[in-house]
Amino acid sequence: MTNLYQNPEISRTYTNKRKHTTDVVLSNIPKEQVDSHFKEFYKDIFIESSLIGEIVEMTVCENHNDHLNGNVYIKFKNEESARKARDIFSTRWYDSKPVYCELSPVTDFRESCCRQHDENSCGRGGMCNFMHVKRPDKDLLNELQLSQRKYYEGKKEESRNQEESKSS
Repeated sequence: MTNLYQNPEISRTYTNKRKHTTDVVLSNIPKEQVDSHFKEFYKDIFIESSLIGEIVEMTVCENHNDHLNGNVYIKFKNEESARKARDIFSTRWYDSKPVYCELSPVTDFRESCCRQHDENSCGRGGMCNFMHVKRPDKDLLNELQLSQRKYYEGKKEESRNQEESKSS
């Protein structure tokens, strides 16, 4: 989902009509406020997506450049869920903006991630062309994964019970 996460630390100004120039301005919003905003965003998208299909991985980019800024990549357990998510999200709005969702042929983003960013040493900063992944805290991630696991275990149990009642 392109440009879905709107990082409150970043604002943009488009200055030239002939050359699509972007000025990236970083605000002075307190880190706690940015972290809280991201936590709510991540939780919201994860929960909504997990109702469509089982999530294997969710990646949010915090780059400042136009082609990666705010992109969200969700790897589902199966392709059917990914197609269903694309169809559902492409008809929705989030944070007063339309959601642009497409399928990606890439199944492993490890080589696309900036290792230097993970070590807080990327010299290119937010304009790096490798993915600067914004990660949720471990407690939130564990909570969401546990909730998803319980949800899908319940669905499997429900499906088994329906099959048993049909065969009786």
